[in-house]
Amino acid sequence: MKEKSDVNKYQYYDLFDYVSRVGNYNFNEVNFNIIDALIFATLSYYYFDFMKIKENSILTLFDAVHIYRMYPNLMYEADLKSVRNDFLKYLIEFDRYKNLELSNYEHIISEKAEQQFSALTIKLNNDTAFISFSGTDATLIGFKEDFNMSFLDIIPSQVSAKKYINNKIYKKYKNLYLGGHSKGGNLSLYAGLTSEQIIYRKIKNIFNFDGPGLSHVINKPRYANMQNKIITIIPNMSIVGMIFTDYNDSYVIESYNQGLLQHDSFSWKIDNNNHFVFATHLARSSKCLNKSLQKYFANLSKEDREKYIDILWLLVKETNAKDVFELRDNLLRNFYKMIKVYSKLSKDEKEMFKKNSLYFLKALKDETLHLNDKVNDIKYANENKFDYFEI
Repeated sequence: MKEKSDVNKYQYYDLFDYVSRVGNYNFNEVNFNIIDALIFATLSYYYFDFMKIKENSILTLFDAVHIYRMYPNLMYEADLKSVRNDFLKYLIEFDRYKNLELSNYEHIISEKAEQQFSALTIKLNNDTAFISFSGTDATLIGFKEDFNMSFLDIIPSQVSAKKYINNKIYKKYKNLYLGGHSKGGNLSLYAGLTSEQIIYRKIKNIFNFDGPGLSHVINKPRYANMQNKIITIIPNMSIVGMIFTDYNDSYVIESYNQGLLQHDSFSWKIDNNNHFVFATHLARSSKCLNKSLQKYFANLSKEDREKYIDILWLLVKETNAKDVFELRDNLLRNFYKMIKVYSKLSKDEKEMFKKNSLYFLKALKDETLHLNDKVNDIKYANENKFDYFEI
């Protein structure tokens, strides 16, 4: 991320700058907008497990953050970079956010079900709530569930998202917004499409921040009617947000980061009008990866994809690492363990694993060689619709 001096020089800002600019204004004075939606979408990443206790089940953001900071283990386990924890502390310095009511926190980690799920409800006022679904955290089981999307029509977290949205407590609201970053965006889509009719009618918008689309369309009539409610944001170099997604239906924005690091929402550029800075094109490398993944999914059966992921998981699981920190901190030792396990695979398993790996690499190579170098400028209509959402 650029230093503040560079950011201001180019009239581009980040989430910290945005909060400092609007934080002293309530939502009647400065409208609830797309940047606020991103902030709310990130809140479900934090491990507010203390909210599972009845007396803490409903808290202001201010109180929740103060309790959260009393538990360093929660801050570590959530894999939240220092900038994310600094942002949470910064957020509660401002009246716009600190008195927001948080409730209905859920957090599921299950190795047996191969599931990592988290959700949180933010009450803006008596009429309006934002339902935030978390993306993948640092747990390896969270990544396993992501990989399972390649061969499962429905993953466990989608089932949990459906159950979450259909809670009777949401019937009292007039306006509901759903949103999430990464996998959380996918869960928001699924929850909206599977919500009961009384809940569905209250959904104003669904925000998918660089998250995968749906592997197959469910409830086609509702999906068609919901298209104008879905807002998909992807950075210039997107991988996760391009899975099961047509980038022509997305808004492409600029990031301070390069390559894969653009997935970090704290790197996304914001202008002084409280908009994302829209990109003129999607990165060539992102298009290559997208087309390669399309070939991978189209030409390999679900059964082959499942076998491939199961072997990959077997290699990772043998390291006994519980999260990406443990996997990374002992990388050489863990790599040796994986090689050792790989050597014990059957001949057929080795051949299948090699075949699948090479197939994707070949598809990527072919797309890189044949992709047209021409850059097509992206033109957006009605960008101002992000300025105001009803509350």
